Amino acid sequence: MSIEDLPRQITAAWNTKLAMLRGGAGAGVAAHLTGAAGVIALLLAYLALEWASFIHEHKGIPVTPWNPALGLIFAVMLLKGVVYGLVLFAGVVIAEVFLVRTQLPWAIVLAMAALLAGSFAAAAAATRRYFRFDLGLNHVRDILVLLAAGIVAAAISTALLSALLLAADELTIADLAVDFDLDDDDTDYEALYG
Repeated sequence: MSIEDLPRQITAAWNTKLAMLRGGAGAGVAAHLTGAAGVIALLLAYLALEWASFIHEHKGIPVTPWNPALGLIFAVMLLKGVVYGLVLFAGVVIAEVFLVRTQLPWAIVLAMAALLAGSFAAAAAATRRYFRFDLGLNHVRDILVLLAAGIVAAAISTALLSALLLAADELTIADLAVDFDLDDDDTDYEALYG
C-alpha cells in the first residue's frame, strides 16, 4: 500500500459503508438498538446489584466484602469482550455519585472507575487470549482459570485503589488495616487485643 492509494481506498471504504447503510439500514438500526438495550439492561443490573451489596462506609469510601455487580460485568467481559469494561467504568461512576453519594472528588471517582475497569478488562483479555479459556466451563481447568483470573483482578484492583486513595490522602496506612466490627455485639476488639 502506498500513500497514493490511500485516497482511493478511503473512497472505496466510504462507498461500501454507504451502500451497506442504504441496503440494510433497517437491520443495522435494529441491531444497534438491540445492542444498546442490552448495554442499558446490563448497566441497570450492575447498579441494582451494587445497591444491594453496599453495606458499609469508612471515611466516605464504600467498603463491601462481596461485589456481585463486579462479578456480573467480569463475566460479560469474558463472554462478549473487554469493551464491556466501559459499562463497568460508567457503572462505577454512576454508583459512586448517585447510590453511594460519595464525598470523594470527581478526579478520584473517575480514577477509581478507570482502575477497576482497567484491572478487570486486562484480566478478562489475558484470560481470553492466553489461557485458551472455554466459555462453557466444560473442564475443571477452565473453572480454575476463571477463579484465578477473578482473584488476580481483585488483588490488582485492590492494590491500585489503595495506592490511589493513599496518594490522594483519602486514606492512611492505618485505615488499610482497620478491622471492621460488623457483628451485632458491641465488643471493641481493637481495645481488647491492642
